[in-house]
Amino acid sequence: MCAISGNKLLAALAALVFAAGTASARQAAPETVDVYTGVWPPYVEAQGAAPGPVTEIVRTVFDDMGYEPRVRRFGFAYVYDQVERGRAMAAYPFFETDDRIGEVLFSDPVFEVTSRIYYNRRAHPDGPPTLTGEEIYGNVSGYRFGGEIDRLLAAAEADGRVEPFENEQEALAALIDGEIELLPITGRVAREVLRRDFASERALIAALPQVDDEAQPLKVIFPPGADAMRDAFNASLARLQQAELIPLGDRRTGTLAGCDTVAEIVASDDVPLVLATNPLTGDRYALPQGSRVAVCGWSTSMTEAAGDNRFYAIMSDTSEVLVLDGPQAGRELLVENMHLAISE
Repeated sequence: MCAISGNKLLAALAALVFAAGTASARQAAPETVDVYTGVWPPYVEAQGAAPGPVTEIVRTVFDDMGYEPRVRRFGFAYVYDQVERGRAMAAYPFFETDDRIGEVLFSDPVFEVTSRIYYNRRAHPDGPPTLTGEEIYGNVSGYRFGGEIDRLLAAAEADGRVEPFENEQEALAALIDGEIELLPITGRVAREVLRRDFASERALIAALPQVDDEAQPLKVIFPPGADAMRDAFNASLARLQQAELIPLGDRRTGTLAGCDTVAEIVASDDVPLVLATNPLTGDRYALPQGSRVAVCGWSTSMTEAAGDNRFYAIMSDTSEVLVLDGPQAGRELLVENMHLAISE
């Protein structure tokens, strides 16, 4: 029998402990699951950006299930196709629509968003349009609204008054350009797209006050036959929601705020033009007499007590407006208060 030295025995024991620890770590390591999505700010972020609220929820639920979620981003049509064909285990976020039921499995609601119908102030400088049943609507592929918005869209669809769009950017561009008259869209998505892609025209777009917010649930989709995975996801989702560890919905409204007061440009008798200033660049633009504007921000001299301000100082102070018609339509400019008259 061969004797083993103390040092060799310690080394052998250390090797066994290391091997056991490594095997245990491999056994405990969570399984990686690829979760597909697109880019839908502010709810689903672009690659490298801080996670949006829906991404955070989906990642948290899969982690609670014992998985290591790996988010992969593609176009939403491709994402849906991969899940429908069983080549992706899960994808988000999607609205549950009639044509999708039976093609994929839907989770319980993971998040709730609100949508409104929006119009172009330039086309309606006197205020929100009255719904006559003749308006041309835009509709982004894959959206579902529910309630009054779906009823209006269905009626418009039956009359051939709906223009389809692949994404929100195309739809909002058409609304700004006057190619469509009304656009239902999720409020915070509209704000984000307008801020990013249509900064100079963003204040032209406003919500119809006569149609209330519609709340829609966003869901995760799974391939046909993946009932066990879907059910496990729903169980973790419910536990986290009941424990208030994840939010149930978006607390911000979908309304685009500001620029509610419509005014008319009033020039002096001898000069039928008013010069207005771009607040960012200092460039000056001519506004013809009678131009319609929406006041986005009154000067403090107009909103607060006059105090020691002289009358002329208040008149020559400037307020920020959005020009609704004429050659400068769509620009946000500073106009002296003396040239603003509230429209009836």
